[in-house]
Amino acid sequence: MKQTRQKRAVFYLLGTLLIVLSLIYALLFTQLGNDLFKPLVQSIINKHSPIAVYVQKFSLRPSQASIVLEYPIDKPKHKGHKEQGYKILATFNGDFSLFSQNLHTQFYITAQNISDNKTDKSIPIASGILEGKFRDFKLKAQSNIADSATQIHATIKDFKLQTLTSTTNPKLQNLADLAEILELSPSIKSIQGIQGVLWIQADFTRNALNLLEGKILAHTSNAAFTPNTPNALASHAPSPKSSKIKFDLNGQAIFKDAKLQTNIDLTSPIGSAKFKQIHWDIPHQSLHALYELSLPDLKSLSPLLKLHLNGTFNANGYIRYAKGLELDFFSSSLGGKLQGKLKDKILEGHLDSIPSKNILALFAIPQVFNASSNGDFSYNLSDQNGTLTLLLQNGKLARSHLTDAVKKYTKLDLPSQVFHTANLTTTINHKALDTKLDMASQEVSIKSDHLRIDLEKNTIASQINVSLKNTPVPIWLSGNLQAPKVVIDTSALLKNQIKDALDKGAQGVIEKYVPQEKQEKVKNLLNGLLKGL
Repeated sequence: MKQTRQKRAVFYLLGTLLIVLSLIYALLFTQLGNDLFKPLVQSIINKHSPIAVYVQKFSLRPSQASIVLEYPIDKPKHKGHKEQGYKILATFNGDFSLFSQNLHTQFYITAQNISDNKTDKSIPIASGILEGKFRDFKLKAQSNIADSATQIHATIKDFKLQTLTSTTNPKLQNLADLAEILELSPSIKSIQGIQGVLWIQADFTRNALNLLEGKILAHTSNAAFTPNTPNALASHAPSPKSSKIKFDLNGQAIFKDAKLQTNIDLTSPIGSAKFKQIHWDIPHQSLHALYELSLPDLKSLSPLLKLHLNGTFNANGYIRYAKGLELDFFSSSLGGKLQGKLKDKILEGHLDSIPSKNILALFAIPQVFNASSNGDFSYNLSDQNGTLTLLLQNGKLARSHLTDAVKKYTKLDLPSQVFHTANLTTTINHKALDTKLDMASQEVSIKSDHLRIDLEKNTIASQINVSLKNTPVPIWLSGNLQAPKVVIDTSALLKNQIKDALDKGAQGVIEKYVPQEKQEKVKNLLNGLLKGL
């Protein structure tokens, strides 16, 4: 009897163990059990993943495993609303032993539901192999985004990246097309005109302090930028081939102590830009850096800006990018000091002791006046509107058709006059300048409420009121900015000259021919006649 009870107990124990093993098997190796484990698997993955992903599918069998990870991305919509965008899918299929923890898995990463002309598209991003242990494995991947033939080799230990080596050669124009499809940046259209090949090599390793450090090298070959003209912007067409600007880019990035520091040199026939000590905050998508800008020949920028410029220009400062671009600048290229900042498309600055002749030369305006300039300016890069306010000190007019004409009629040599102070206020509307001017010397004052210069058409249309010893002389300038037509109204000036001549001549006649007792009466009659002129 006792032996029978022992047998039953053994059978019950074996049966219970079989049921438990069956449940474990069902949980681990059947789809129903795998679906129950999906939240746990997702939690474990997101614990070690730099981005939060969704486990779309999880399947584990005694010698095989399959998992599909999804990273959804919404597209921004107008007025703050969002619509469902594309998603990144990472699919892993291969051999996996739960007991030995060995794995040999192939993976594929694709971008799904890319909307292009209402047609869903799927773009392959990368593929490769994971090989090794569950927590310690090697990764070999390749990608051909933008015809780059990218190769990536990495080792992972305890789910942490230990080493990474990557080499890629993406074509810039294809990279811009892909970025626009994925809507990675709202301003991505600004790089649509870039062509060439970008070579990038990255090497990372984990140091003795268990911190990741490494270096990234980059340079371009056969690179060129085709800027958009106003007509091209309207038609979404590129500028003529003749406006292509070739450039070289060399960059080096050092990643150490969880910080990324970069230096970038950009050179081209029209100038160069150096960005030093670029500090990246990758999680917050922000950066700050020092920069140096050198433009040795501004005339070469004229076709690009549709504006006549001359001379050289150098500047340096500090650049920041977080929610938008912000930079400050300093330059002594114009003589004196030019400093300011750019923030949210608003360019503001201050001029300190800059010769006005250098400002005029910059915009290819004739050298009509020279003085020490102090003032402020503000300009909206988006609306292309702004203001310029200047205080001009110890100024002198240069010899011109205008000063020669004034001397012809007045005998006054304007270039010899010193204008101790002058006030100038300019309103900028695209490339049109509307200026108010007020300046005076001991013998002459010059005012204008309508001094208009069109830099794009290279024309001037202005009325200037010159006052010579309280005698008004209106002057009109029109036509080509380099050689304008000058019209002078000398009527008031001629009246004064006639009065002076009559007055001086009549005095001698009266004293010689009019009796003394009647001279006073005749003089009064003559004064009345002169006032009537």
